[in-house]
Amino acid sequence: MERFVLLVLAVALVLGCVSEDVEVTTSTTPKLIAEWGDTVQVNYIGRLTNGSVFDTSYEDVAREAGIYSFFREYSPLKFTLGDDEIIPGLEDAVDGMSVGENKTVTLSPEDAYGEWDPSKVEEMDRTQTSDRVEEVSLELFVENVGEEPFPGMIYKAAPYNWNRTVLEINDDIVTIRHDPEPGTVISTSFGLANVSVDEQFIYVRVNPSEGEFVSTPVGWAEVVDVSEDVITLDFNHHLAGETLVFYIRLEGVTRGR
Repeated sequence: MERFVLLVLAVALVLGCVSEDVEVTTSTTPKLIAEWGDTVQVNYIGRLTNGSVFDTSYEDVAREAGIYSFFREYSPLKFTLGDDEIIPGLEDAVDGMSVGENKTVTLSPEDAYGEWDPSKVEEMDRTQTSDRVEEVSLELFVENVGEEPFPGMIYKAAPYNWNRTVLEINDDIVTIRHDPEPGTVISTSFGLANVSVDEQFIYVRVNPSEGEFVSTPVGWAEVVDVSEDVITLDFNHHLAGETLVFYIRLEGVTRGR
């Protein structure tokens, strides 16, 4: 009996010694944290303050919100922190996040698409006028038409395939006249347009719809009003003046640009 007690004591002492001398550690790989200059991949859901979704990288969310588009890819947004590729508030929100982290942020207009600016609302005439007779270089004519011109030559060329007539050729200058047929309708960035002519001018009357977004030489604009003679265009971003709520999840980080 005495021997058994001594044996138990010895085992206890040995175990006690082990527990005091051995440190138990675990090894984990630290998560990457997004920093300026990193290229990141972010999934997101953008909402207005009323909860409606205006954009997302998730296909199922887009379908549920009724904003799904066949013409875009639904995948994480890829951008480089510090390169001003996205709105500033969203860029600031991603900075310092770790891979796998998610958060919801509310962005003021200043940190999103700016305040609505009335100076960016402009008017334009519905009917655009251009000279019916114009001069082009011989080199450009041959490049576009594919053959040498001669007086009286009738041909068609892009972008509007109506008849054109060569009136004369002087040195390297070709004088041509546009001869669209009555009732001609063409496709423009403002939608379908009606074409008419007189002896001097071509008249192109556009017919956009209110709420439509159109491409102009100075950028995209929303058609906010259409009257008999004038179109009113708003060149503000369509989310200008809005407070936006974003759910974001950092999916990946690549160090450096």
